[in-house]
Amino acid sequence: MMESLPDHLVIPPGSLPDSPMENPAGLLAILLRHLPVAVALFDRRMRYLLVSERWLDDYKLHGQDILGRCHYDVFKEIPRRWMRIHERCLEGHTMRSDADPFPRIDGTTDYIRWEVRPWYLDQERIGGLLFLTEIITGQVEARRLLENYATEMEELTRVLKRTNANLDAERRQFQARARKDFLTLLHNKGYFNEELDKAIELVVERQIPMALLFLDLDHFKEVNDTHGHLVGDNVLKDFGLLLQCLVRGTDLLGRLGGEEFAVALMNTNEDQAAIVAEHIRHTLEKTEFLDNAGNPFHVTCSIGVAVLGIDGLTRDDLLGKADQALYAAKRTGRNRVVRSCEVPRQF
Repeated sequence: MMESLPDHLVIPPGSLPDSPMENPAGLLAILLRHLPVAVALFDRRMRYLLVSERWLDDYKLHGQDILGRCHYDVFKEIPRRWMRIHERCLEGHTMRSDADPFPRIDGTTDYIRWEVRPWYLDQERIGGLLFLTEIITGQVEARRLLENYATEMEELTRVLKRTNANLDAERRQFQARARKDFLTLLHNKGYFNEELDKAIELVVERQIPMALLFLDLDHFKEVNDTHGHLVGDNVLKDFGLLLQCLVRGTDLLGRLGGEEFAVALMNTNEDQAAIVAEHIRHTLEKTEFLDNAGNPFHVTCSIGVAVLGIDGLTRDDLLGKADQALYAAKRTGRNRVVRSCEVPRQF
């Protein structure tokens, strides 16, 4: 580090602080040694006049005699664009950058925050340039790591959202499958009963009628024994579709097991329910099913009808009365509709 200023460097009067020290050059040396940024002073031909300790550290210049040497000889890797910046500053401009890549001769790249401004011999004449620089490679790399981390977190968040959405969809599908009869896709017995309880609460609260139909395919075991279980399964599926076509979307459908089905008819009295039941029975009776050879055959059903209020106010009451009516229909010849009020006492 220099102990005295070059003769051609002009320090403006009053620029040094008051000090009991008699050697201003010594004060300047202390300042240059402890400045937190790298500082270099150049003449108009870009020859080094003065440098700080930090400049020597940052640019690995310790042990080199650079005073009086041209900056472009010391750093042969300086890009042409920086030379143009120096030329503009020598015309009186001040230029700066918050993060500029600086390629090293060893192939590495540092990032520098810098400011270049002219210094003046007097009010008009530019004596050269003053460089203030700070290597911020670590900060840039840390910022990039944070940006990459943020990007990865955003992608992870998107993946988690997609995963959660997929899990939600799978959960809903699982719940739907758990509620559905695997063959007919109608409500299974457990879910039908849950929904029937809710429907009963609703109609009691609103004081509207509701009827329940129990349906059983007649002689269905003979269908399986004669035509095989695959044909029997097709009959069950087709009967489920037929029911969906013959009742309203607000009504409740379910397969209770085997060849037994149930329909809860909302806002429907006993006479209306009997009409719906007869329509189902008649439509099924006229429907043709095909065996494995393509030959047509017919299936019939028996139906029991019960009405909420008349036959009780609970699910068990309603199911019991509908089951008794269905049993009566089966015992009295099948392929018929029986209302619970028509069931003889012995049933």
